[in-house]
Amino acid sequence: MVNISSFFHGCDDTCLLNTGDHPFVRHPSYVFYAESVIYKATSIQNGFDQGILKVQPDLADDVFARVADGITISPDTPQNVVRYFTQL
Repeated sequence: MVNISSFFHGCDDTCLLNTGDHPFVRHPSYVFYAESVIYKATSIQNGFDQGILKVQPDLADDVFARVADGITISPDTPQNVVRYFTQL
């Protein structure tokens, strides 16, 4: 799971997102790969069941590809996340 945060000069610019890339993105943003975390599906489901997580629309295929590609490109992605992702 990756975090989307507000853009600032000096942020990880591996994957920048703009208004229109997703309804959740309302201003220039970036994928905060340094905070990427691996969760079990049951933990994610529990988050939805408890109202902690909210269903969001899917990313468009091209935006999803940019986010996914950035996992292995960003120097900030935790190595355990990179290893897990490359084994999928």
